Amino acid sequence: MRDRRDFTAAVALALVALPFAARAQPPTTKVRRIGFLGVASAAITASRVEAFRAGLREMGYAEGKNLFIEFRWAAFPSSQPSLFASRSTSS
Repeated sequence: MRDRRDFTAAVALALVALPFAARAQPPTTKVRRIGFLGVASAAITASRVEAFRAGLREMGYAEGKNLFIEFRWAAFPSSQPSLFASRSTSS
């Protein structure tokens, strides 16, 4: 009877300690990818793009460390489908 109580206590202690062990591991650095498709030239939207980047920095994202932004620019809306197709699908 004593062995059963010891076993039950050990299992309960392990279940209680498990979340703390998982939390102690270092966080993984995942690189986020953003695709930005602009319908005007880069020069026209430069201020908006910079505001977008500033907002991302405020949220803790840093380009080249945990964030990658791929920019594509379309001179007119009908050329947008070709911009989507030119991206390779290998990930």
